[in-house]
Amino acid sequence: MAKNTTAQGGKGSSAGRVHTARDLYQEVTDRVQSAAGYADDIAAALATKGGHLFVSSGGAILYKQEWQLSGCNVPVLKLACIAAGLPVIDSRCIDDKPDLWLLAVDVPMVAVGRDVSPTPWKGAVSYAPLEYVAGLYRAAGAEVHNLPEAVASMREAA
Repeated sequence: MAKNTTAQGGKGSSAGRVHTARDLYQEVTDRVQSAAGYADDIAAALATKGGHLFVSSGGAILYKQEWQLSGCNVPVLKLACIAAGLPVIDSRCIDDKPDLWLLAVDVPMVAVGRDVSPTPWKGAVSYAPLEYVAGLYRAAGAEVHNLPEAVASMREAA
């Protein structure tokens, strides 16, 4: 007979519910299969210059050549992208919401599968390198994975 255990988790989880070992096994299996379902999309994003995952309070968008994937299982996709080495920007942890709104309208778009715009990169009508945009989000408090901090010369270029 399977021993009952209590699942631990955060927002949106089944924290506090008692599960059997079979229930926990099924949950883990479902998550692994779900992550495997994103493998082709993640591979396409990795092969695309500027490809990345952007996570916000509204969900997640996986940017890749010529199209985007949205409306997905955010926790599973985020972990799968990090594990695969794909750059991930998660803005949900930015505490100052006015700053977040300014970032959304005042930061250039990431040049995904296209050339960057000439500097200076100002506002949402120009295209900048992923490293530059990620650096702006990181400075505001966002989680940034699989990207080193932008070099000072890139910040000065803009």
